[in-house]
Order: sequence, then C-alpha cells, then structure tokens
Amino acid sequence: MNQTNFKTIQQANAYQVFCQEGIMPRISWFLPKNTVIHFKVLSKYFNNLLNESKSDFGRIFWKSWAVKTYTIKFFKSKNHNYTLKLVQQTIVETKRKLKEQKFNIHRFRPICKNCNKYGKPDVFYNYFFNDTNYYCNCEIVDSETIRGSMKKYFTLRRNYLEYRKNELLKQIEDIEVEHEEINKKENEFDKIPTFKSMLPILENLKNNAHYKNNRKQAERAYNEVFKLSQRDCRKRPNYNYKHLPNNNLN
Repeated sequence: MNQTNFKTIQQANAYQVFCQEGIMPRISWFLPKNTVIHFKVLSKYFNNLLNESKSDFGRIFWKSWAVKTYTIKFFKSKNHNYTLKLVQQTIVETKRKLKEQKFNIHRFRPICKNCNKYGKPDVFYNYFFNDTNYYCNCEIVDSETIRGSMKKYFTLRRNYLEYRKNELLKQIEDIEVEHEEINKKENEFDKIPTFKSMLPILENLKNNAHYKNNRKQAERAYNEVFKLSQRDCRKRPNYNYKHLPNNNLN
C-alpha cells in the first residue's frame, strides 16, 4: 500500500484502525450500494481516500466489497476498476428499473414555461421539430421532466385510490345502516301474527258467541281471514285459473 502522510497522530491512528481491523469493509457489507458509493459514515478525508484513483487502499476496499457482496464477479487483472464497474452496473439497473415503471414516453408532452407550448425535449419527433408555431421551439426548455412526471403519477394515483377508498368506506357505512334497518324490519316482521293462528278463535266465536250479531261478525271475519291465510300456503288456489278443454296443468 502506498505511503500515506497525516497531519496529526489521531488521523494516522484512525487510518490504521480502519486498515488493520477491517472495520470499514465489514460495515460496508451491510450497506446498500448507493450508501457505500458515498460512504458518509466516514469523515470527508477517508471518503476522498476511498475514491482516490491512485489509492491502493480504495482499490482494495472496492474490490473486497464488490466480491464479498456478490455485486461483481472477481477479476484477476489489476486493471479492472471496481468503482467504475459499480457505477456502470448502477446505470444498467437504473435504466432497467425505470423501464419497469412502464412509463409511456410517447405520450409525455410537457408544457414549457418559457413559451407555454407543448414540447418533446427528450426525444426527437419530426412534427415537433417542424411545427414551431404550435410546439415549443426553445433552445433551453423549462418543463416537467420524465422522472418528475413519473413521481407526479404516483401522487395522482395515490390520491385517486384514497378517493376511491373513502367512497367505498362511505358505501360500507351506508350498507351498515341499511343492514341495521333490515334487521329491525325482520324482527318486527317475525312478531307479526299469522292469519292461520286467528282461525281457531274466530271459528269458536262464530259458533259459540252469546249474541247472534257477534256470531255473524265473527263469521265474516273468519271468511276474510281464511282467504288471507291461504296466501301463506305454498299450495293455494289460483284466482286466475280458467278451465280449458286440453288443460293438463294442475
């Protein structure tokens, strides 16, 4: 490892602790890549040392970190820059993850704040290039970015889902109220006496009432209740029945 000069004994001792005890590599194995690339847990001095192109310490650290975390395969040649490979791999992963978002770049037409016209600053299109009267023709645009638009989509989608959630919760509350009402109506319905249960006492009154007028009233009530009680039976007379010569229906 190259000879390193320090201004104070404290810096030299700290450097030796990280080098000899292996604390920094072991800590880094449990950190995400973007944290390790900008290793802010260290002082600015050690962070710069890790990214120094001529630092054997930095080269060995990145090589060890990449191999130990299975991020990059081991290369025998010393010409491989593991820091560069980490960044290159990050670029590939970032492009892949952005593509997985399935953002329709062809429909992305941000409005430029300079001219208040729609534009297509990130991808070349003939009609945007030729029709400068309708589309933005600013050399430097001031408009929404693709990443910003994707972020805005998440916000809009989240707000829409929150709206739907609140609407569904309101519907659930209304259903609960209706559920209570139907239970109440069912309980009241179950307490309603059946017409069939009234027939025995009416039959007794029409035959055994003391006064003739009461017997006639009981008889009229019995006849009315008897017809109503037939409605509660599955098998009952059909008032719309008409006899036909070849009617085989029962």
